Amino acid sequence: MMIVMKKNKTTISQIPVLCAFDEMVDIEKLQMNPRNPKQHPEEQIRLYAKAIAGNGWRRPVTVSNLSGMITRGHGALLAARLMGLSSIPVDYQDYDNQDLEMADVLADNRIGELGKLDELRVQEIILSFSEHFDLDLTGFDSDNIQRIIDDSENTKYLDSEISDPVFGGDNLKPLKKITVFYDEDCNEVVFKMFNELSASLGNKFRIVK
Repeated sequence: MMIVMKKNKTTISQIPVLCAFDEMVDIEKLQMNPRNPKQHPEEQIRLYAKAIAGNGWRRPVTVSNLSGMITRGHGALLAARLMGLSSIPVDYQDYDNQDLEMADVLADNRIGELGKLDELRVQEIILSFSEHFDLDLTGFDSDNIQRIIDDSENTKYLDSEISDPVFGGDNLKPLKKITVFYDEDCNEVVFKMFNELSASLGNKFRIVK
């Protein structure tokens, strides 16, 4: 048997708080770490505030019990100030020393930067939203959204089928389908290239527009 414990619902200026937290804290009592190297441009904070307002508050700000300063969530505090909120959810955490605390500040900023978005999946998700959905809630600004939409309209899909492996190797499995993405301006060059490749391989695959 599994017992699920739920807290009473909390809201901040009608914004639902959907994350676990230790305490709702007056934002005037929260102290940003002056050594935090992350810069927060106005457009980022605007989008962050809009995402919180539209999707609820889903992650608490982390405050160190050692220094009393924020270690994670500087941008969230700035977004809260922009929205005129009086308090936000806070999670208090222990750090054995100042080095570990500052390492966590850096890691929170740096590790996220090491990830890379799959642009094709982003495009697929953006195009899947309903017609009147506010795309600002995705964190992409209007210029990026328009670029993604334009890219999708200018992209052609080329599918080909291969009945058996082209290259040798005991561990190779038959490749059934290849999808190629290319600009419309390259249409003639791409088809010429694949027609020549197909001929050189004994016409082992079929090109489908």
